[in-house]
Amino acid sequence: MNTLCPLARRTICQPPLAILQTCLRVDSLAARLARGSNRTYFILARSSPRRVESSIRIWSTSNPSLGLQVRNFASRRIITEWEELPKDYEDEQGLEFRNTLLSRQEIQRFIGKDIEPDMGNQLLKVMHGRRVAGTLSDPSYTHFSGFSELAHQRALAWLRQNVPVDEDHNEGMRAQEELRAMNEELISDAERIGLYQPNSAPRAEGESVHGVGVFEKIRKAKEEAFEAQEEARKKQMAEVQQVTGTLQTVGHSNVELRRPGENPKLKYYLERAKVLPDAPPEMSKFQRLWPSALVTLAVIGGSVMFAQLYTPPPNSARMFPDEPPAAVTVNAIMAANVLIFALWRFPPAFRMLEKYFISVPGYPRALSMLGNVFSHKDFSHLFLNMLGVWFAGTRLHDDVGRANFLAIYLSAGVIGSFTSLSYFVARSYFMSSSLGASGALMGIGSAYLWLHSDSYMKFFGFPPDPAQGISGSAILAALLCYEVGSILLSRRSGMGFKHDHASHLGGAFAGIVAAQILKNNAAEKKRKELERRKNLGFLDKIKEGRL
Repeated sequence: MNTLCPLARRTICQPPLAILQTCLRVDSLAARLARGSNRTYFILARSSPRRVESSIRIWSTSNPSLGLQVRNFASRRIITEWEELPKDYEDEQGLEFRNTLLSRQEIQRFIGKDIEPDMGNQLLKVMHGRRVAGTLSDPSYTHFSGFSELAHQRALAWLRQNVPVDEDHNEGMRAQEELRAMNEELISDAERIGLYQPNSAPRAEGESVHGVGVFEKIRKAKEEAFEAQEEARKKQMAEVQQVTGTLQTVGHSNVELRRPGENPKLKYYLERAKVLPDAPPEMSKFQRLWPSALVTLAVIGGSVMFAQLYTPPPNSARMFPDEPPAAVTVNAIMAANVLIFALWRFPPAFRMLEKYFISVPGYPRALSMLGNVFSHKDFSHLFLNMLGVWFAGTRLHDDVGRANFLAIYLSAGVIGSFTSLSYFVARSYFMSSSLGASGALMGIGSAYLWLHSDSYMKFFGFPPDPAQGISGSAILAALLCYEVGSILLSRRSGMGFKHDHASHLGGAFAGIVAAQILKNNAAEKKRKELERRKNLGFLDKIKEGRL
């Protein structure tokens, strides 16, 4: 395939002098070498570094945030010319198209009624960035995923009406830059393989003024290959080993040139890890949610059965008899989270992790409801969650026991995951993704605070004496108000949020319900015990030592 065709098409908008200059540069030695090569070539412009995959499948990012951007109150200068394009420009981020974002009413009026403000503004940024970068008509850049063709047309029409940009000039400048960069790289490749050498290059002593010819290099390479074969044959004969077969020669078609630093194995695993389609499939909300709902109910049912049937082993049968049961249980949970964190650094595991250890509303997988509870990509995220699991988990474990603790942890985790998935699906936030133990952490923390709602707590000596401290019910109420307020604030501002507050609320609700059930069971057990003692006879009281 001739890869110069799409570039040549974009040179139509250039002045005649620029076209003649470009043609002279293309008709060089490096260009003639390029016409004889079959390898495909894709050039990234100097001023627009980006990943093609991210512009095609931006909604499948592993980052759980919705792309929050920090905005200042000061007026910004809007970029409309290719020469002013920032060096750190990325296609998926786009460019600011005006000082203030469009409101919900403006987005629904000009772009589409079903589009959220943050999604619509991001689409306008991407389209404006492509107008300035000259990539608007480039076939390498597909539509911004998650939007219809009509939404793209409306966004482009609004930008052309309100933000004037010389699109033809920008496309022409980008075409010139790509041709220049391609010509330089072809010359660099020719110099590296010895087909071309500039006159300014130093010559070794005794070397011809014309340099080493191609045929001379081929002859030396064949001699070295023959000597290596003879050495290998002599070694095999000395070891009295014979291997039959035909000799496979390596020609130019077997040679693959790759850019420095590009690992072919890593590239292979990254390609295998692309388990999501290019765009979210057309599915109803019920179709997206019901498989995950079944897995959530199954985990809850299994946790309840485990809590009812589990019998603590005697101390002699424990694997770590000298360690407290709470520490062993919590350490096992932390070890599982650390293991999954390490697997995110192991490329062969990428495909499995992308399937079952991250929740993606655009293409949900049922088993990810449980898997993402143990999954972290960032060390800070892992550290903070495990710190909370240690402090809250060991205390709750001492109060309710291992079976009830694990039942609360797992149930709160899957309920938080399903709550998050339901919220994002209901809001059509298909560009988001979620993972982490925050939902389970909120579950065990809320359960502990609910069980100790009347107790007073201090944190590192605060509040100081003579204050009693802060009650568990007050701390729990503050946490819930913060989570609810964060969701309401994000909806009012039209912007997304970086933390999965929906998962936090789902986990907290599960922890409160579980704690109340345990409270009711304990009260019922105490009532039955008091009634039994009340009905004891004289001899029974003597046997129990109550007289």
